[in-house]
Amino acid sequence: MNGHPVGIGQVLLIGRWTAAYHVSSGPTSLYITVTIMQQILFVLLSVLVVFEVRFLADLVNTRVIPPLSIITLFNNFIEVIHESHIPQVCAL
Repeated sequence: MNGHPVGIGQVLLIGRWTAAYHVSSGPTSLYITVTIMQQILFVLLSVLVVFEVRFLADLVNTRVIPPLSIITLFNNFIEVIHESHIPQVCAL
């Protein structure tokens, strides 16, 4: 499963799960649905981040942008994360 909480095969089965087990909107089914949707979002965002980093690495490898620019970009990301006067989103 590549370290992800949900595999791609499991993501594709969600539509069948909702159709086969269409139960009342109780707290248990709501919790299961929200948990599955959070895991899908995590997997999709992880895949997008990997593609983004690979794209930037390809730009560096083809000498479109200098390596120092990428290092500066990542350092700026880290600085923004550590800013204290800007509210940050907390993980659940």
